[in-house]
Amino acid sequence: MQYCHFSKSKSAAVLHRIAILGLAWLLVYWCLQSLYEKESYGFINKAGNWAIGFEFGTDFKDNPVSTSKFSCGWVRFGHPRFGSRTYLNKAGKLMNVEFEDCKDFSEGLAEARKNGKWGFVDLNGKYVVAPSFQETRHFSCGLAAVRLNDKWGFVEKEGKTRISPQYENAAPFSEGLAAVRRDGKWGFIDEHGELVIPNIYEKVRRFSGGLAAVAESKSAWKFIDTTGATRFNLSEGKLSKDFSDRKIYNELDSVTNHNCDLKLQCLEFSEKLLPAFIGEKWGYLDESGNVVIQPQFLIAAPFSEGVAVVAKQPGKFVYIDKSGNELFAGKQFDYATSFSEGRALVFKKSKDYFYIDRSGKQVGSKTFCMAHPFSDGYALVNDYLTSSYSL
Repeated sequence: MQYCHFSKSKSAAVLHRIAILGLAWLLVYWCLQSLYEKESYGFINKAGNWAIGFEFGTDFKDNPVSTSKFSCGWVRFGHPRFGSRTYLNKAGKLMNVEFEDCKDFSEGLAEARKNGKWGFVDLNGKYVVAPSFQETRHFSCGLAAVRLNDKWGFVEKEGKTRISPQYENAAPFSEGLAAVRRDGKWGFIDEHGELVIPNIYEKVRRFSGGLAAVAESKSAWKFIDTTGATRFNLSEGKLSKDFSDRKIYNELDSVTNHNCDLKLQCLEFSEKLLPAFIGEKWGYLDESGNVVIQPQFLIAAPFSEGVAVVAKQPGKFVYIDKSGNELFAGKQFDYATSFSEGRALVFKKSKDYFYIDRSGKQVGSKTFCMAHPFSDGYALVNDYLTSSYSL
């Protein structure tokens, strides 16, 4: 067996090289860390100015914002894997109470978990409906669905039981009716628990604009009114695809990997129009099932604030009005979302994310590497390495 023998001079040379490599790695690490710390994350207001900001590696690491939207003046803060969650207000102050888990506020109350059970807290974090349920849904129309002993019922905001637990499943109320399942079939009840539409459907969607999509089999969708009368059938030629609240993700172009905020609620009317897949393209139907915007799009999102996002070509998003006319002089974006509170989030590969107003003009001069739609006056953004905002 042969052994390698190093002289003192060779050993010194090796140690010198190791030291140089070590210093080089430290320099690279320092440079990357300095850039990383410049990356800012937080909320901007509708003028495009910073309202609440966090520094990566400090606030964000230990207490991440766990939702992208404010509701009733609060945003969820923290994550269960870090031990607890709480809420942050628009002044950047934390609610002085923590939960095992919690959800967004709705009608002034939020679902919050304690000792493995769910209840509801008010805007001060105080339980107004004791944490005693296996599962809950958000409040809507003054009522919330709750699961107790594997059965669903509904409670009022004061915690009083309005409709006793008796259903296999239940959805939140919408326009005065809630979908409930009994014996494997769905129907609708009113706010007093009276059965208005019998449990005969395999699948249902919530009421929107006085209409709800229902299916007696797995594919035969139709729309009914609040009395249960059929308004029109979705024939194979006017199929509104079988997904609700589906988010576009890498469907048209790889750029959509950056964000999933554009939703396709394809079985719910929005502003009296319904996106529908007619033949091989998307168009829009009215409340009688008639085609009002001819099928011509690869993607068609619901209308919001009078306009809708559509795409005729992969990665070429535009906005249209209710007559199908293109808006903003035909401006095209690599990615776009529906309008919310007078702002829409758009993306161009040459500019990153930015916001436009109802005239199609960019709001402010800043762009972001990640951003979300506005909610309750604020939007969550990630200001890329070139941030000039002071936090």
